[in-house]
Amino acid sequence: MEESETLEFKKSTSELKEAIISIVAILNKHQKGRLLFGVKNNGAIIGQNVTEKSLRDISKAISDHIEPKIYPKIEKERIDKKDCVVVEFQGQNIPYYAYGRTYKRIADEDKLMSARRFYNSAVKSLNVALESFPSNVIGNMFGFVKREFFELDEGERAAAEKPPKVEF
Repeated sequence: MEESETLEFKKSTSELKEAIISIVAILNKHQKGRLLFGVKNNGAIIGQNVTEKSLRDISKAISDHIEPKIYPKIEKERIDKKDCVVVEFQGQNIPYYAYGRTYKRIADEDKLMSARRFYNSAVKSLNVALESFPSNVIGNMFGFVKREFFELDEGERAAAEKPPKVEF
């Protein structure tokens, strides 16, 4: 078993903040995924102490720190004779935010989305919805129109990628 774009491992619930960021990153790219507590990044099952309180704490942290709200399935599961927590989640209301920021899953890493990428992601979702039935009917009724992507021309791109000059 190894991490992927839809599967994340955490050694324990002490990594709960990072887990919430991973959930958001996966949702923003794939709209569903799984997260396991009690598993090292390399896939080694180490287990952890799982109580009703720890399951409630995970549920509360997800509820408090992910917007829009999701309602994951959170269960204790025995893997290789060790107790782990499995969190299965899904959601279609992208973009999702963790701690007020939006992230996207790239391979098995969670990347903070830049404002331009966030905007372009939202434009892509809107444009696809306006081409798909039945959302295109509703969108046309309410006057929604396709939007253009935010792109930099070559001069702007070169200026944006140039590191700032620092003088002391």
